[in-house]
Amino acid sequence: MSHHDNFSAPMPWIGRYIVAASLICILAMLADAEQGIRRRKFWIPCRFFTFNAASLTLLGVVVKLPLDLNNPMPGKIDQMAKLSSVVFMSTAMANFMPSLALMDNKDILMGMTALGILVITLVVNVCIELGTGIIYSEKTEHIVVMLSMVVLFVIMCFSALTVPTIKSYLELEYRERSNMIEIDNLVEGEKPVEVKLKENLSKFFVMAKTGNPQFVMARSATCAACCAICCLNCLLLLEVSFRDNLFDAHVLSMSDYRRSTYCIARIQSAGVAVGTLSSLIRWFAIATIKSSRKSICIKVEKHWLERLKDWKDSPFAPEIKNPKCRKLVQQIHIIILLNCIRVQILIVVASKIVQIFPILLLSFLRFCFYSSSQCNNIINSESESAESLEEDISRYVLHLEGEEELTQVTANKRDDTTCMMEIGRKQKPEHLIKLLQKLTDFRGVSKFDINQFQELHIGWKMCIVTLTTIATTIPNIDHKMADSLLLSVKVSSMSASLNMSLEPKKTRRKINKQQR
Repeated sequence: MSHHDNFSAPMPWIGRYIVAASLICILAMLADAEQGIRRRKFWIPCRFFTFNAASLTLLGVVVKLPLDLNNPMPGKIDQMAKLSSVVFMSTAMANFMPSLALMDNKDILMGMTALGILVITLVVNVCIELGTGIIYSEKTEHIVVMLSMVVLFVIMCFSALTVPTIKSYLELEYRERSNMIEIDNLVEGEKPVEVKLKENLSKFFVMAKTGNPQFVMARSATCAACCAICCLNCLLLLEVSFRDNLFDAHVLSMSDYRRSTYCIARIQSAGVAVGTLSSLIRWFAIATIKSSRKSICIKVEKHWLERLKDWKDSPFAPEIKNPKCRKLVQQIHIIILLNCIRVQILIVVASKIVQIFPILLLSFLRFCFYSSSQCNNIINSESESAESLEEDISRYVLHLEGEEELTQVTANKRDDTTCMMEIGRKQKPEHLIKLLQKLTDFRGVSKFDINQFQELHIGWKMCIVTLTTIATTIPNIDHKMADSLLLSVKVSSMSASLNMSLEPKKTRRKINKQQR
C-alpha cells in the first residue's frame, strides 16, 4: 500500500461526517417546518434551526468539500457535491433570517462576525478553485451562487441593524395597547367577568401574535428577498442535476472521498429542497397577509434607517486630541455611514420590488378563481359577523410603519383564540381546582402575612411557598395529598407571575397599599 493510500484512507469517514452534519441541519429545518404548519404559523418560526454557534459549527462541517483545496475531485459527481454544499450554505442563511429577531446586540455581532468569516473563507476558496481549475464544471453556476451568498450576507447584516429599533418600537406599542386595555376595563365595568376575560384574552393574543419578533422579521421585505434568492439557487441546482443526470446510481466518484461524495450530493440536495420549501411557504404566507393595494408601495420606512442615522449624527473618536485628525476621522465616519444608508435604501427598495411578485400572483389567482359576485357575498356574510370584533381587535395589532394592512387580517383571530380556550379547557389544572373547592375563606393567609417584616419583591407568593413547605414537611402526611398540593401551588404560582407581569406598576402599588 502506497503512502497516498494511507493518507487518503480516512477521507470516506470524513465524507460520512459531512453527511451526518448535513442530516442534522435537515432534520432541524424539517422540525421547524412541521411545527410551523401544525400550529398554523405558516411563516415558519425558527425554533430548532436557529442562528447560533451550534448551527454555524455544523455549517462549517457541511461546506468541507468546497473548502478542500488539497484534494482533487475531477469526477462529475464530485463537482456536483461542491456545488450542492455551496447552495446548501445559502439556503441555510436564508432560513436564519427570522431567528435574527431573537438575538441581542452582542449575540448578533458575534454571530454575524463568525458567519462573515465562514462566508469570506468559502468565497475565497471557491474562487481559488475556479482559477486553478479544481472546479472545472458548472463554473457559471458556482459564480452565480457565490454572488447570491454574498448578497444574502449583506442583506442579513443590514437587517440585523434594524432589530434593536424594531424591538423598541414593538415594546412601545405593547405598552400603549396594554394601557388601552386597562382603560377599556375601567370604562366597561358593568360587563360580566367571563365576557371581559374572553375579550382581554383575544386582545392579548393578537398583541402577542403580531408582536412576535420572529413574525415581524419574517414579514419584512428583506426576508422576502432572501426567500427569493433561496428559490433561485434551488432551481439552479435542480437544473444542473437534471441536465447532467448526476443522480444516476452508476455515476462514480473519482476522489479520495469515494462513495461518500455521492451521498453528500444527494443528502445536501434534499436539504436544499427542504430549506427552499420552508422559504417558499414563508414567502407566500406573508404575501397573503400583504395582498392589498397598500402593500404595492415602494417606500423606505423610518425604522430601516434610524440606527444608521443615529450613528452618523453621534460624535466619533472624541478622545483624539489633534483637531485636524479628529475632523478627518469624523468625516470618514460620516462618509462610511452615508454609503451604508444608501446601501440600506437600495436593499429595501430592491426587496420591496421582489416582494411585489407573489402579491401580484396571489391577486391574479384570486381574481381568476372568485367572481365579483361571490366575493361580494363572502365579504357581506363575513362583515356582518366579524365587523364589531374586527373594529375592536384591529386596534390591538402591533405593526410597524408601512404595515397598516396587517390590521385587516385580524377578523379570523377569533378562531385562534377559541382554539386556545379549548386547549385550556381540555388541560384544566385539576389539582388546583380541587384545592380551591375545599377553601372557605382566606383568613389563614391574612394571619400569616405579618406586616412587621419588609415586603419582598415577589409579594405574597412567598407566604404561599412558605406555607406549602411547612405543610409538605409535616410527618406522617399522605404523600398523594402533598404531591397534589405541590402541583396546585406550582400552577397557581405560574398564573400569579403572569398576572403580576401584566399588571402596570401603578395598579400594583395601589393593591399593596390596600393590603397594608
